[in-house]
Amino acid sequence: MTDSQGRSPGESAPSWIAWFPNSLTVARLLAGMAFPFVPSDWWLGWLLFGGITDLIDGWISRMLRVTSLFGQLLDPVADKTFVLAAVGTFLWHGRLTWSELLLIAARDIAVLGLTALVLVLDRSRLGQMRPRFSGKVATAGQFLYLLAAAAWPDRSLSALMFVGGLSLYAAIDYSVVGMWSLAKWRAERA
Repeated sequence: MTDSQGRSPGESAPSWIAWFPNSLTVARLLAGMAFPFVPSDWWLGWLLFGGITDLIDGWISRMLRVTSLFGQLLDPVADKTFVLAAVGTFLWHGRLTWSELLLIAARDIAVLGLTALVLVLDRSRLGQMRPRFSGKVATAGQFLYLLAAAAWPDRSLSALMFVGGLSLYAAIDYSVVGMWSLAKWRAERA
């Protein structure tokens, strides 16, 4: 049985095409680093580029069966760089307030706290921290809110509450999983 490219299960794409998903990730990283320097009328397109490449780089690498450790390590770095650059730029230009940031970043704050706890208690478990569906939904909400901030400086309170709710739900979800993992870690050490 073969796929549409004539490859049998387990066979990967030709090596010359393996660069494509990682190049999307690198491009998102570079776009994030450049975000503070682009004109404000480019922000919407820049955000769309960042969001689309975030959605498709991993999907393409799995579809082509060219996933790599480089891509797996660089993808979250590119994501966070891009988002932090956009958020910082929006804060600087008054398109986002600190209270909005704290609400929509609740999940990220919880994940940072859990990561710090894992680093202190047992670094070997760091690789076991996996993305959760609630986090993916919260990220999508954050992205949509940033798009709204780029397109409409006067956003509605209901949009903020919706995105904040997604972020808070993800923060609670990650915290519950983190506490369960901490209890398991303590039981293993006893």
